[in-house]
Amino acid sequence: MTPVRMVIIGLNFGEQIVGELQANSTIAVVGVCDLDEAKASEVGHQYGLRRYRDVSEVFGDPAVEAVGLFVSPDVRPALIGRAAAAGKHVVTTKPFAHDGAAADLSLDAVRRAGTVLVANSPRLLPGADLDQVWTWRQRHDLGRLIALEGRCWASYDEVPDGTWYDDPDLCPVAPVTRLGIYLLSDMVDLAGPPVRATAVQSRVRTRRPTSDTALISLEFGDGVLGSVLCSFCVDDGHPYANELDVVFERGRVRLATREGVLTARLDAVGPGSTRITEESSWTGGPYDYPWAEVARMVRAGEPTPPQYARRLRESAALVETLRTLERGARSSEPAPIA
Repeated sequence: MTPVRMVIIGLNFGEQIVGELQANSTIAVVGVCDLDEAKASEVGHQYGLRRYRDVSEVFGDPAVEAVGLFVSPDVRPALIGRAAAAGKHVVTTKPFAHDGAAADLSLDAVRRAGTVLVANSPRLLPGADLDQVWTWRQRHDLGRLIALEGRCWASYDEVPDGTWYDDPDLCPVAPVTRLGIYLLSDMVDLAGPPVRATAVQSRVRTRRPTSDTALISLEFGDGVLGSVLCSFCVDDGHPYANELDVVFERGRVRLATREGVLTARLDAVGPGSTRITEESSWTGGPYDYPWAEVARMVRAGEPTPPQYARRLRESAALVETLRTLERGARSSEPAPIA
């Protein structure tokens, strides 16, 4: 299969993607584009890539088949629409959109164009970890889902830099928007969209105007409760570790990602109060970009699947809720899900 020719737009995070794709056989990065011309020249020179002056030049180049959009989320929906109108496929990052209206505009443009739109959260492909949860639930009759408890952390000492990370409306309940959104999307896959949310947050050591530690609590249907704790103030030797406890009536599954290894551990009670313990592990992170699948869809002419478009829309509704919580941060009133 001929590699899909892609230009990376936005090099703050996109530079990391350029490096990651150098060894990829299904996606070929052919150029870069960034408002910071010096940055674009530096990265382009380092990897021997063409530097595009602006996005209009990228979208107007018939040799470009896809774009990696790693720009601020406030401008991303409009660029997705422009990319779709130009027939370019899009790979982007979270948060996909800040509200349902922006998400609908992007998804409608992609649907009309019949192009591919993929983000790293929610996941395009089913995860082996979540599949394992359901396998154990059925095999061992774990009963009803009771609760979901997620945790993720890193250690930053940040200062204001004028990016969207400094804007509470663009980066609401910041640790959850920046890190915890992955866990929130997994919770939706497990329990369906939540119906109510509350949040508390603090600024432990950050000098940004946005928070660096936050806890969000969720109510799902059927009495299922959830929570996600995220912080940029924790260094335990495992940066960007994720943990998710999936709690059933008769057992608990703990999913954990550390240093590129994903593990799932079951602790449950079987017939006669016998204890059940099982464990599985996989290499690679659960939120890695599915580059090979993106390339396959492009070459096969398969557009964004409707069920994945729905999940992208649900992820935008979650961020819209975080924005509502941020605006009412000095109030204890819970926010309805958009």
